[in-house]
Amino acid sequence: MTRLRHGEKRLSKINLTGKKVAIIGGGPAGMTAAYYLAKKGYETEVYERRARAGGMLSYGIPKYRLPQYIVDNEIEILKEIGGIKVYTNSNIKSVDDLKGKNYDAILIAIGATRGKRPPAYNKQWKNALDAVDFCKMACEGLTPKLGDTVTVYGGGNVGFDCARTAKKMGVGTVRIVCMEARDKMLADPEEINSALEENIEILTSRVITNIEESGDAVKSLSLSSIKSFKFTENGLELDMEENSAMTLTTDTLIFATGQQPELDDSFGIELVKSSFAKVDGMMKTNREGVFAAGDVIYGTKSVVDAIASGRQAAINIDKYLGGDGNIEETLFEREKLNPRIGTIDGFSKLARIDHFKNACDANAESIRCLQCDLRLDIQKVKYWVDAHFKSVKGVIK
Repeated sequence: MTRLRHGEKRLSKINLTGKKVAIIGGGPAGMTAAYYLAKKGYETEVYERRARAGGMLSYGIPKYRLPQYIVDNEIEILKEIGGIKVYTNSNIKSVDDLKGKNYDAILIAIGATRGKRPPAYNKQWKNALDAVDFCKMACEGLTPKLGDTVTVYGGGNVGFDCARTAKKMGVGTVRIVCMEARDKMLADPEEINSALEENIEILTSRVITNIEESGDAVKSLSLSSIKSFKFTENGLELDMEENSAMTLTTDTLIFATGQQPELDDSFGIELVKSSFAKVDGMMKTNREGVFAAGDVIYGTKSVVDAIASGRQAAINIDKYLGGDGNIEETLFEREKLNPRIGTIDGFSKLARIDHFKNACDANAESIRCLQCDLRLDIQKVKYWVDAHFKSVKGVIK
């Protein structure tokens, strides 16, 4: 939908079928499902517990990476297609809360918004935060008192978001501690490089073995180096390095060690692993007409994964309600773009004649690249001398 921001034709209004779908959660999965269901003619109502929709796009991803106005604009575009209503500040605590509203199907897409700490460190210290809570405060423009030193435990992208945000808030010393070796870190390489450029210290192959308290606050961390680790049915197994213990003091400790959905048995559906929605191959829960999508069924993944899950949920719900499940769309309509250059001054001279008269012609020609299917066939090579060129449907690549 981003293309609609740049002056292109907006989606036409949809003729509604008379069937209604409720979506609990206005994040990437929920809003994607709403979009495709509305296009299929369903009246779709989204219930978002927070003040604005967007989920982790609004309350998780730092604003230096994704400004809020972009998210808000995309959501407004979704509303314009017709058939979508978004109710913010609406906290649905059970699917039974929607009884009596004549919904033909319900989709649960509340994400995984509760921080998950290592079992030994579930105590609530006043200077220890979960990454999701810290990111939410930052996205809301709040600046918590972090002190001079912040330690982030966890080396994924969320951990780096926390570390870089703390640095941008003015914290002098920011460090990341993670169990993975440098070449096995879960964060994207560009995140790691950016953190190093911002003078964020990264301690790899380390595990917190003890937290020393001072009253109700974390005072220092005991770390040890590890050769390897693995998760088993019995928990975390570590192969420790001998004589590798070290102690770090910290003013704030941020746990970026996982997230889970805020679901319990009172929500009215069957759960797995205590807080995840149990679904079948069609993403249906044990309740008739109730589906689930996104992080609430598989845990935290990427925004793209959540969007894909919401899209698949829309297909399944459409089939459940008697549709064909076809939600294919053409993002760019194919058309022959052949700008007419016309007469060029200096044609009889040795001047260039293969340029465009104006920016509009150049733009029209360049848009052809967005219609090129060869991008699906061309594989990036390190050195062009290593490339093997061959004909693809009569076109040389």
